[in-house]
Amino acid sequence: LSNDLVNSITKDRHENLWFGTMEGVSCYHGKALNHFSSDQGLPKDLFICIGEDTSGSIWLGTSANGLIQYDGKDFTNYTTHQGLASNRIGALWPDSRGNLWIGTLGGGLCFFDGTRFSSFTTQQGLPDNDIYTLAKDANDNLWIGTVNGVSCFDGKEFKNFTTQQGLPQNMVVSIAQDTKGNMWFGT
Repeated sequence: LSNDLVNSITKDRHENLWFGTMEGVSCYHGKALNHFSSDQGLPKDLFICIGEDTSGSIWLGTSANGLIQYDGKDFTNYTTHQGLASNRIGALWPDSRGNLWIGTLGGGLCFFDGTRFSSFTTQQGLPDNDIYTLAKDANDNLWIGTVNGVSCFDGKEFKNFTTQQGLPQNMVVSIAQDTKGNMWFGT
């Protein structure tokens, strides 16, 4: 691996395993590990989260250098200069329509349609602008875990849940839906 401290693991459509580490990204192809670091054009940074979009691009969220797209050949870096709300990425969720949802630390929620970024913050109804996890449910709602509770976004508005609605703690760091449709939150 690029480093022994692994922050994120994901499996792509070809069954390759991707590891986001403290010093780069590694990909296990079943026989060998390929390492990607500053030598291949990546910034020196912590790689916090990894996702794959519908076109097969791998997306990397960093702790200070924004979002990076790997198309299988080249790395493209997206930062606040291209419209990203914050260069500190906490979570990624590539949706089934080819869009990318990005949870940032300090900049709220970003939506990338492949050409431009849109942002949602506490001004639009998020409980907090520090986002640690994202997940879609079976009804295509986006669930957003923050330091001040969890939010459900139906594409139009945010519905927020905190300890006042039954969460054991407000900081939500993981989200999953079970086969019965129940939402589970790691706090």
